Amino acid sequence: MQYVDQDNGNQVIPDTGYTSAVTKYGDQITYSTADTIADLEKKGYVLVNNEFDQTGQAFGDSSNGHTYTVTYQANGKVVPVDENGKPIPGADQPTYPTDPSDPTKVLPVPVPAVPGYTTKTTIVTPSDPGANTTVTYEKVVDEAPVTPATPAKPTATPRAKQAPANQATLPQTGNEDDAPVAVAGGLLAGLMGLLGLLGFKKKQDD
Repeated sequence: MQYVDQDNGNQVIPDTGYTSAVTKYGDQITYSTADTIADLEKKGYVLVNNEFDQTGQAFGDSSNGHTYTVTYQANGKVVPVDENGKPIPGADQPTYPTDPSDPTKVLPVPVPAVPGYTTKTTIVTPSDPGANTTVTYEKVVDEAPVTPATPAKPTATPRAKQAPANQATLPQTGNEDDAPVAVAGGLLAGLMGLLGLLGFKKKQDD
C-alpha cells in the first residue's frame, strides 16, 4: 500500500502506509484504508482515488506482489486579497475541511475576519476541493473626526447713560420751534427796559 500526494508529484505522504501480515494464499485480507483516510482528512487532504478494494477478500495471485495506490491532494484554502488582488499580509488562510461522509469532497468554510478590512462574502463553497479561493476585502477608511465649532461669545450691547433723577433737564436751545418765543421774549424785555428808563428820566426832570 502507498498513499501519495498528487500535488507533490505523487510522492508518498510521510507516516502513511501499511505492510500486510498476510503471508499465505487463501488467508483473508483484513487491512483497511479507512483509518489512514480519516487521519489524512484531519491533515487537510481530500481523496482523489482509492484503488485498494481487497478488504475481506482472500489473498491470492491477484494481490500477490501488487502495490495499491491511494491518491490524495491537499485541500484548497480561502485566500483573502485586497482590492488589487494581492494577498493581505498576516491574514488567516483557512483550509477547506474534508467532508467526513465523503472523503472526495470538502465542506463550505466561513471566511476569516481580517483586521482593518471588510468583505461582503461570508462563506466559501468550493467547487474544486484542491483549488484555492480568493476573497476580495476592502480596506476600512477611518473618517476624520469632526471638530465642533467654537460657539461665538455673546456681544454685550452698551446701555445708554441715564441722567440722575435729580438732575434738571436743560432746554433744547437749538430747537426751531422755540425760536419765535425766544425772539418775542427778547423784544418784550427790551421794551420794558426802555419804558423803565423813560420813567426814571421823567422823575429826574420833575
